[in-house]
Amino acid sequence: MLKRYFIRALWTMILSTLRFFTHLMVRKRNILNREKKPYKETVKNMKFLEEMLLENNYLDKNYHDLTDKMNHKAAEKAVNAFVSKKEKREDEDFYFLVAQEWVKELDKKSFWTSLVFLGLFFALCGATIGLTQIVGDIQGNAVWVIVTALFSSIVLGIFNSLRSRGWRRWSMFFAHVLTISSFFFLIIFFS
Repeated sequence: MLKRYFIRALWTMILSTLRFFTHLMVRKRNILNREKKPYKETVKNMKFLEEMLLENNYLDKNYHDLTDKMNHKAAEKAVNAFVSKKEKREDEDFYFLVAQEWVKELDKKSFWTSLVFLGLFFALCGATIGLTQIVGDIQGNAVWVIVTALFSSIVLGIFNSLRSRGWRRWSMFFAHVLTISSFFFLIIFFS
């Protein structure tokens, strides 16, 4: 029982890491140039993923879906990417197309994650103001914890906003920059 959960957690970590790095590679500007490193790394990662899925019987040689044996989403998304592009498997860019299919929704997730961190910042600010109204004064380590949480939420929000695309990237980036600049202004003004 414990072995099964360990293997499942290991699969999820490997696939999530591989998906994140594939997402970074697919977004490079010179990805379509077959001679450059991002294209070669993407193809190499997808071949590795295909071998893993074939070895564990999540996918067969004809790219038929065997997800009835599967019990976690990370592998299911990878299998669905291969199955959705199986008609193009003779194409030279097959692995690149599978990679694009596999990571296509990560941009939207980055936007929403950035929005959550912005909301977390405002919730922490509101909680801090409410707490100071009730308690009167916050001192010591509590101040450092609150300031670190506020600053971390903005930094992580900026990181996630830069991972999204188009107008969402810049709107969230400027919202976070405006928030962090007002945060520093308030710290300087009230200290």
